[in-house]
Amino acid sequence: RNSAALEQPLTSFLTRPTTTMKLALLALAATTAHAACPNSCSGHGTCGADDTCTCYQDWVMGDQDGGDCSDRRCPYQVAWSAGPDKTGNIHTYAECAGVGICDRGSGDCECFEGYTGRGCGLQTCQNDCSGHGECVYAEDVTFGTVYGDYAGVPDANGDIVASGVGVGASKVPQKPNWDSGKVRMCVCEPGYTDID
Repeated sequence: RNSAALEQPLTSFLTRPTTTMKLALLALAATTAHAACPNSCSGHGTCGADDTCTCYQDWVMGDQDGGDCSDRRCPYQVAWSAGPDKTGNIHTYAECAGVGICDRGSGDCECFEGYTGRGCGLQTCQNDCSGHGECVYAEDVTFGTVYGDYAGVPDANGDIVASGVGVGASKVPQKPNWDSGKVRMCVCEPGYTDID
């Protein structure tokens, strides 16, 4: 066989586009024609058809419009105080309970002085009770802890549950409130008083 006859089919194959090559080029063009979300949503979200990120749980857009899901969300707790909602409730949920700053890098709250816990949902006791008391939840504190304090302690219905001078400590039943499990205070050792 002569070499010219062998070269013709090879040259023809290389210069003539095949169906497979056409499909590959079409697929490549389709993927490059679609624009991308900012920073590919940082790997923490999905990119929608309108090139906007939808962030996964605990990730947020960031401070800019059309963000890239690069910032972490901090825990939400019942707010100590917030703007009222439609019903007038001022204890709605807020990031870091409204008494802390969210560290967007770690997703942890940096609580203001006097607050602690995940999402700043707990009060601290002043000076950690100065080492002369116990920091307890307000709803767990009994009344009449000083001998002879109360002559009568009413329950939630107004009925006297303890009467007489010097009856000792009594706990008044309370309905759960927004601050249940949040407000703490010092119960001092004998011989010590004050809020701390």
